[in-house]
Parts: sequence; C-alpha cells; structure tokens
Amino acid sequence: MGTAKTRIWFIPTSPRSPSKIRNELALLSRFDNQDWWARDAQGNLLHQLEYARLLDESDFYEGSISEEYPEFAARDRLRAPQTLGFAYIDEHSILHITPAGWDLINGKRIETLFLKQMLKLQFPSWQHGGNPKTRNRYPVKQMGVFPFIETLRIVQDVGGVSKEELAIFILPTLSPGKTQEAIEKIRRFRKEKSSVTAGRERAEFVDEVHRHTFYEVYKEDIEAGNINTREIATHTVEEFVRKKMRNSRDYADACFRYFQYTGVFSRNEERLIISPTRAVHVKRILDELQFSLRPCDNVINFYAELGNPALPVLPWENTPDLKAEVAKMRSGIEKAIEELKVKLPTVPTPVIKPEPVPTLDNLMEYSYELRLQYRDTRVQLLSVDLATPDGFQQILDTYQRVIRKDIVEPPLFMEWNTWRAFLSLDYFKLLKPNFELDDNLMPISVAGGRKADMEVYYYSDYVLLSEVTLSYGERQYYTEAEPVTRHIAQFQAKELTRGGRKVFGLFIAPRIHTNTIKHFHLHLKHDLTPEAGGRITIIPLNLQDFIEFISFCIINGAFTDASFRELLDCIEGNGIALADNQAEQWKDKIAICIRDWKTQRLQEIKK
Repeated sequence: MGTAKTRIWFIPTSPRSPSKIRNELALLSRFDNQDWWARDAQGNLLHQLEYARLLDESDFYEGSISEEYPEFAARDRLRAPQTLGFAYIDEHSILHITPAGWDLINGKRIETLFLKQMLKLQFPSWQHGGNPKTRNRYPVKQMGVFPFIETLRIVQDVGGVSKEELAIFILPTLSPGKTQEAIEKIRRFRKEKSSVTAGRERAEFVDEVHRHTFYEVYKEDIEAGNINTREIATHTVEEFVRKKMRNSRDYADACFRYFQYTGVFSRNEERLIISPTRAVHVKRILDELQFSLRPCDNVINFYAELGNPALPVLPWENTPDLKAEVAKMRSGIEKAIEELKVKLPTVPTPVIKPEPVPTLDNLMEYSYELRLQYRDTRVQLLSVDLATPDGFQQILDTYQRVIRKDIVEPPLFMEWNTWRAFLSLDYFKLLKPNFELDDNLMPISVAGGRKADMEVYYYSDYVLLSEVTLSYGERQYYTEAEPVTRHIAQFQAKELTRGGRKVFGLFIAPRIHTNTIKHFHLHLKHDLTPEAGGRITIIPLNLQDFIEFISFCIINGAFTDASFRELLDCIEGNGIALADNQAEQWKDKIAICIRDWKTQRLQEIKK
C-alpha cells in the first residue's frame, strides 16, 4: 500500500494557542542564520536539541518532549512559524527569522500582523507541495487556494460556520472554484441536520456526512490502494478515512483559534463568524484586494513575500482612511466612556491617548492602540450589565449550555463564563483572564497550562486565583489536583517577592471528587510546598453552589471585596481546624460558612 496524498488544507495544530508562537519564536531566534541540521561529532542535532531544551526549561511551553527524541519537539514547534511566514529553512539548511518574525518577537501590532500573514497563506506553498521533498505528498495540480480568504467568503455568505462544517466542507476546498460548491453543501447540510432532532441521531448524521464526504475526497487514493498515512499505518479503508476525519476536526479546531486571532473573525457559542466590529474591513478585503498564487519552487523568493510584514497593504492603510478610522474609534470610545460615567460614576474616567503626529506609521499604531482601549472600556461596561438579573440570567444560561455540552468547546466557555461571573461581582482592582479575548469580548483559546484560568486582584490586598474544569470522577483528581496546586504554589511564591499579598485558590467543577478535596485539604493543613512560603489554600466548590453564590450577591447587592475576604478566611480556618482524615467534613464546613455569610450579609444590608 502506498501513502495517500494530503487533499485538504490545514492550519498547524501546535502550539494550540497562536499567542504562544511569539515566545517560542523568540527562543528560536537564537539560532537565526545557523544550520538547523548541524550535528556534533556523535551525530546529535546540535541546535534542535538545544531549542528543545530551551523550550522545556521555559515557563510557557506546554508541549511534551520525548526523552528519546527531544528534537521532534523542536521540529514540531517550527511548523507554525514556517507556515505563517515567521521563519524558514533555506535549501542549505540555514534557519532564517523573517522580518515578519522579528515584528512578532518585538510585539509590533500583532493582531494586524497575523491578519496579513493569514491573508498570504496559500496552498500550495514551499512547505506544502513546493519543495521537492513534499511534492509527491500533495495533489499540486489541483491546489490553488488562499484558505483564509475563501473561509472569509464562505463565512460571510452563510453567516458563520461550525467546526464540523469547516472540517467537512471547507478544508477540502483546494481551489476558489470549489467555494460556491462548499457554500451549497453547507446550506444543504444545515437543512437536513435541522430535521434530525434527537442528540444521538444528530451526531450519527453528522458523522455519516463527514465519512461519506471524505470517502469522496480521498476516492483517488482509496481506489489506488494508497491508504497509508505518513504518521501511522492504516490497514483498512475505514480506518484510513476515520484517521483523516480525526485530523480534519483537529485542523478545524486550530482554524477557529488562529483565524480569530486576526481580529476580523469572532465566534459565538456555536460558530466562527465575521467580527461585527470589523465587517467593513472584511468587505474591503474581499472587494479591493487581489491575490495571485506565488510560485513556490524557490524558498528564498517564496518567503521574500510571505515573510514581508508590510504586505499586503490593507485597503485602509492610507492616511485619509486611517484618519477617518481614528476619528470613528475615538468617537466610539468617548461614547462608551460617557456611558460608563453614568453607570459607574465612582470609577476614574479613562483618558484617551492624544493623537500623534499623523504620519502613516503613527496612525497605524494609534489606531491599533485605540482598538485595545475600546476593548478595555467595553469590559468595564460589561461588568455593569452583568451585575443585573438579566445579566445573571445570561451567565446562568451559558453555564446550563456548557453542562449539556450544547455549545462549541465547553471547557473554553466554562472559563469565559466564570470570568463573566467575576466581572458581575466587581470590587476588584484587576481581573486578569489568562485566556484570550477578541474585540467582541469572546474567548479565543483556553488559559495556558502553566497558569490559573484567571487572577482576581482585590483592593483588600489579596488575590484569588480561579480554576475551572468539566472533568469529574477519578480523572478529575489525576488531571487537575496536582496542576492546580502547582499553579497556586508558583503564584504564591512570586507574591512573596512582590509584597506578600494573601493568595487564595478557588477550584470550580460541576462535581468535586473526594480525592480532589482530600488533596487540597492536605495542602491546606501542611506546608508541602516550601518554595511557596507556607500552606496552599485552594477551596473546592461545585458549580451549582458557585452559581447560587453569584445569584445571591447580584440579587441582594451583597458582594464587597472585604466581606468576601471574611468568607474565604472562614472557609480556610475551618479547613485548618479539621484533622487530616476529615477532608470530607471540610466540604460541609464550606457550605456552613457560605450559609452563615449570606445570613450576616443580609443583616448588614438591612441595617
């Protein structure tokens, strides 16, 4: 059996979050202009092994590094920079960081930079069918597509796409001539799917459509008997198709995160959509920009354009348009500030940075800064809107959809919705989610694996680190207990060097497993992490109790940072007072603390 060709376009799946490319690329830049395949006298790959070591020692890398073949991690983390034009290996094996790569490392207008790089992304490329080593892996004569642009066209036409629609119908779109066909298939798919009401039957329907479509996509390979894949041997046609289906779902997941990172896409709870704040930009991109496939048989020439951060020149990147855009954004921020002053008169009024000398580069930078300020101002307004019965109902509805898994990426929306819950409580000095938000305050990707999901800094000089999960049973204990404890311990250790604020952890899950409670109680009772400077306080709370707490605070206006500290101290103290073998009783004590706190708060409010 031969190896099948790659008959769909794709986005690299690692790193999982596009925001991580910057730090990883900064490490990679240490090997700029070095022979990527250089070996020492023993035959070891010098620079690849060193890069893998640097990744492993960093505080941001979340991948796994094989002890036997650590260089695999180095090559894996080069794929995304190569695909997006931030780095490449020339025909003499020399690694180059491109000008676009240096702009990313320097943090220069990252969102706009990603947009430009995505707009230039094409199949075939030097990596995918262009260089002689990969030419036989792709149906090059059938390929000729700019994936990001065609996805923009499809999403604009059908009003958004789900991950399953992207995986089944858009990824196999290898030429612009197939775009309308994909649109028609999506519309037909939605109509047929809507007639299937039962959850299991609907899942089976989607699976069968996916399976049938991919049999057609890979028909030529199947008929020729070429059903092997490069990574893993597949022995039957069904096994082969299933493998390709799984890959396509992974690629669709990556597309959601990477495409959203450009700012022109957003998402709702079901689909990837055109960002409402950038719809005009999308229209101008599709109407005014023209793209021709670049020859991809010469690596230097190919990356000369792909790695150029100035290209393409976006339709609004001229002085008159940027001036108009700046004026529009300033007006939007001013209106938002006025609204904020009415709703929160005690909050200091945000100040809009003065306009710079109107050179083209200054205007582009200023426009980018204004967009970020508008986002921050909208977060403040959102906190006010959520602190109402209607706002709480939105939070509750989303939690219910997360639990039912009637939502795309339940873990992501669990984090995002918990962030909204803390926003509704207010009284914080800073609420820092460690997951990313787009212009529409929708989540892009989950928090990194080496940080808490969010950090809440309160005026009463304490910090609450919140961690959420949908896992349950023994799996919860094995996958969450140790990492959560480590995150809190590391943060507490850093706090020792920054003034020593009190640190609390809050662990929220639909159900808390007994062993998870025991683990947290053990770390509360004993100083098991000396580097953290003392015991670690992590409070386990099931989701329903957390929801009821938020509801009580909003309905009664009961929350203040000082009173919340009293509650946390009560829960901590009761846990410390219990013996090691009484962790389960701590769960009951937590409920009593919350009950008594509510009673006391109502009495104080009535006074």
